Amino acid sequence: MAKMDSEEWFNGGGDEEGYDAVVVGSGYGGSVAACRMSMAGIKVCLMEKGRQWQAHDFPTDVFKFMSALRMENTNLGFTFGPKDAVFQVILSLWIFMCT
Repeated sequence: MAKMDSEEWFNGGGDEEGYDAVVVGSGYGGSVAACRMSMAGIKVCLMEKGRQWQAHDFPTDVFKFMSALRMENTNLGFTFGPKDAVFQVILSLWIFMCT
């Protein structure tokens, strides 16, 4: 596949049509934004790097929930759980000291 620069890619790779908007990430906000723009007649490209989740992928009890959870603490460098977890929690603590 030939490499395209960003302007050529955004314009549909040389196609006549191209895209009016690109949404990165299909989480709740991204999917809603893409849906609403599409319903308004805007040609949308929705990009997602993660896998497609099916209904049976979501946990139904606490034990399955723990295997579907990833937690990261950016300050301590602590990571728990698979990289492609359904639920991802990233903790970052900012401490401000006043004197």
